[in-house]
Amino acid sequence: MTKDSTEQYPRESVLQDLSAGQIRAVVGNRLSPQDLQRSLDLVVSTFPPSVISRGINRNLNLYRFIVKSVAPHLQRLHSGATVCDLGAGAGIIPLVFAHRGFLVNVVDKWDEYSPDFNNQMGITEDFLRRFEQFSVHAYDCDLMLSKTPLPDGSQDLVSAYSVLEHFPRPHLLMNEIYRLLKPRGLAVILIPNVASLQSRLRHMFGATPHLDPWHNFYRSDFGGHYRELTLKELESVAKEWNLEPLTLLRSEASRINTPLSDGHWVAGWRIRPSCIQFARGLYLVVVQLFPSLRFDLLLIAQKI
Repeated sequence: MTKDSTEQYPRESVLQDLSAGQIRAVVGNRLSPQDLQRSLDLVVSTFPPSVISRGINRNLNLYRFIVKSVAPHLQRLHSGATVCDLGAGAGIIPLVFAHRGFLVNVVDKWDEYSPDFNNQMGITEDFLRRFEQFSVHAYDCDLMLSKTPLPDGSQDLVSAYSVLEHFPRPHLLMNEIYRLLKPRGLAVILIPNVASLQSRLRHMFGATPHLDPWHNFYRSDFGGHYRELTLKELESVAKEWNLEPLTLLRSEASRINTPLSDGHWVAGWRIRPSCIQFARGLYLVVVQLFPSLRFDLLLIAQKI
């Protein structure tokens, strides 16, 4: 069972400290997973409680998995290294890097975060205010139509968390990752596993293995999942773009949570008097025994 806790910081106090530049940390050659975890806890505390319970808690263990996995590779980066996150959304992980002293750029359209959409992760205005307070540079850019307004070979690390599967022409995103990276720079890509247990069960019982219903897929404004990958395919994609895989991991971290009846979430699996929660617990046991069935795939690769 995963512990559901973050260090508690009064949100407004943290944001005031950020405005005063009082909590920017310094990059060191020995950043530990615990260092990044503390930064993650602080970043989470700056979001409104409703966003934490509706959105962040659902993926908090996934964020923990990412920072733990990336931490050993950050020793390759120098002090003040540049980081760019493509399709950033609320920018949880980029904000962690910014708090640890990296020079961070985030890129997105942020169309789905207008107040009209009631997105579980919040609204664009709140994101941009937080980016400014963490000294993160935000670029409004449609990567399907144009390149990021950053120079070739300018970034030490480029990431795309749960973004590649949303591209109808994914080569555009891979081209941009490669273009932005410095020689020997790091690419970090998170994508769902098309061979996950969830996908296999849906197929076995006669349902589509795709997460999005067909009527959404046929809409002109569809932005869901076009194509997920297996771990082997993800490795092959990296090599096709001259990215040498350093770490390839499977995880079920995004599924270690507990839904509540009111649309909110608790981070970590909790015992509840619910058949659905019992089935979710059984699901987690199976994927622990058979890692190839886990839902999340993470690639960390180096530009050749």
